[in-house]
Amino acid sequence: MRKLRVFACTSVLLGFVAIASPAGAASYDGTCNSSNGGEICLYRDANAVGPIYDTLYSKPTYTGTYYGTNISIDNSVTSLRNLDPDTNVELYNNPNYTGESTSIWSGSIFGDLQSSDNRASSHCFWNNAACPI
Repeated sequence: MRKLRVFACTSVLLGFVAIASPAGAASYDGTCNSSNGGEICLYRDANAVGPIYDTLYSKPTYTGTYYGTNISIDNSVTSLRNLDPDTNVELYNNPNYTGESTSIWSGSIFGDLQSSDNRASSHCFWNNAACPI
């Protein structure tokens, strides 16, 4: 009887984890993918290739590194993809959603940020209440 209860509890817990986790999308897994919520992918090289930083979240300050590297993403982004099917993203030149900004429409690729000196330091999904747009 005890084994049956342990099995039932484990099954319920695993079912809850499966429901709570979006299928196919994970933040900072080195893959630019989308699953009913989308993500933004920042690239070190032009045309959305090369080292990647992928996230499902707004980032007030770029403090991380590209996946699998020790290259800082702050001020080094040259292209990005917004895979969120419904939400635009605002890309800011300075930390904490300040400075000049560029709107990245949902589902689009924005390349060649080299002309702006790779000065991306934060981004915010428009549906985030903390986004100052």
